[in-house]
Amino acid sequence: MHAVMLSAGFGTRLYPLTETIPKALLPINGKPVIEYILDKLKNFDLKKTVIVTNEKYYSEFLKWLSVYTPAHPLTLISDGTKTEHEKLGAVGDLKFAVEQNGIRDDVLLLVSDMIFSFSLNKFLSAVKRKRRQNWMLLYGLKDKTQASKYGVASLDKNDRVIRFEEKPREPFSSCVAFGVYYLPRCKLSLIDDFFKDTGEHSEEKYDALGGYFKWLVDKKSLFGYVQRSGVWVDIGDKEQYKEAEKLIRGRRTF
Repeated sequence: MHAVMLSAGFGTRLYPLTETIPKALLPINGKPVIEYILDKLKNFDLKKTVIVTNEKYYSEFLKWLSVYTPAHPLTLISDGTKTEHEKLGAVGDLKFAVEQNGIRDDVLLLVSDMIFSFSLNKFLSAVKRKRRQNWMLLYGLKDKTQASKYGVASLDKNDRVIRFEEKPREPFSSCVAFGVYYLPRCKLSLIDDFFKDTGEHSEEKYDALGGYFKWLVDKKSLFGYVQRSGVWVDIGDKEQYKEAEKLIRGRRTF
């Protein structure tokens, strides 16, 4: 299995913090955000971790890699974009990472602007039951009204995602996607099919991963596992960044 980490966003909502440093490398209690995520992967049998960033932040990631020792082979790639206007979007960067590295293996896909306290073991155990299917890890929010900020999903009794919607005004579920997915090797070709179906360039569809996963729901090719314990914090703006810092300082482990 390969891990692919998406780190090519420009973090404009966090300016001026991210004018020269990517969100993934912002320090939380003295440790870059991305390292908290990589720590969760240490015990998995990964052939390689691929981090895709943009040209603006590429040199910053190189500096980080010069002092960081990964648990698995790690490849850093730039998608070549330098501005928000040029960006490929999350789905575009996923496609780029798969093609650039010739990945023909199962993919554990992660975004790199969040932290979570729980292990991914239960999620990957659930995946094993239907290993030839696409999966998303969902987080069960205690306050359903907060779900309107995220991609919201509902499942049937067999764990199939039967509805998925990005930032609905009236959430129909408290289960939200937060940036951890499993894509089996036999389904990677669906990424190309998605681009063919929706047109080569569509900022609205390709900017967020939700466009792709909503498309998978329509194809009846997406399953979900709900994480109902532990802590997750999305680091999308300054307030969330401060909250993450406060949480980490208040816990012995994360």
